[in-house]
Amino acid sequence: MLWRLLFLLMFLGACSTTHFGVPEEAWNRMGEAERLEAMRGYNERARLREEAAQREAEARRQGEREAALAREVRVRAIHEGRGRPGDLIRVSIQGGEARLGGKHRAYAPLAFSLASGEVRQVEVLSAEHKHMSYRARLGVAYEDGLLLIDTPDAGNDARAGHLTFDPAWRHGGRYRLDTRGPLELRGVEVMVSTLPMWGERR
Repeated sequence: MLWRLLFLLMFLGACSTTHFGVPEEAWNRMGEAERLEAMRGYNERARLREEAAQREAEARRQGEREAALAREVRVRAIHEGRGRPGDLIRVSIQGGEARLGGKHRAYAPLAFSLASGEVRQVEVLSAEHKHMSYRARLGVAYEDGLLLIDTPDAGNDARAGHLTFDPAWRHGGRYRLDTRGPLELRGVEVMVSTLPMWGERR
């Protein structure tokens, strides 16, 4: 009986209608015992596939957790001065406008540091009203000499402003920048400077 069942299962793709993985024509020729065996086999294969998918998903999540933890440890070490020259930068943003509360407005100047591998969001406050201010989050990221400004959810995106490592950063480089990200920065001035690591001579 088993060889007959295996022979029938070889025709899985030959018919558009199947019953527990068996083409309808073959299913109609099967006896009750063969159908029960086909059902058990089908359910067992489905269970094994589901278990394998769950193991793969858990392994992927575990890998992502370990990578995130390693990144966090590396970023913290760089902020503590344990890194290579250029791994830690100071970013200042001022002037121009940012999209806050549905329209472009002046904003309070920003200043923050970023380590290579770091992705974060910086709060931006409007500077127009004394009694009411608008706020939003500016996504920024820095890795391997590439600085991204105005990314969605602080992730990589082509609409962000891109600045690549410049030797001028050692003493402070200045740039005019427009972005197409969530805050649609217009005419802002960005200053980037590297911060020294332990033992680095300026």
